[in-house]
Amino acid sequence: YELVCDDAWKVDMSQACIEIGFFLGALIAGYAADSLIPESPRWLLTRMRIKEALKIAQNIAEQNGKSLPSTYKEVIDCVLCLDVG
Repeated sequence: YELVCDDAWKVDMSQACIEIGFFLGALIAGYAADSLIPESPRWLLTRMRIKEALKIAQNIAEQNGKSLPSTYKEVIDCVLCLDVG
């Protein structure tokens, strides 16, 4: 491509454009990932946010064409009692 002497700046410009693209891609992808992914039920349970964890678990089950067992909340309560006590 004969990128020497007078045209040497084109190499630097192309590298700068690539880096700007990486930066903008990271900003956009990072924001999209943070805004589209709900908190995990496991994390919510460790924070004692049981109602929110149950709601998200129910949504996950519905998206998978399943339903939570009727004793799901009782099992969580029991496990939390064992961890605390």
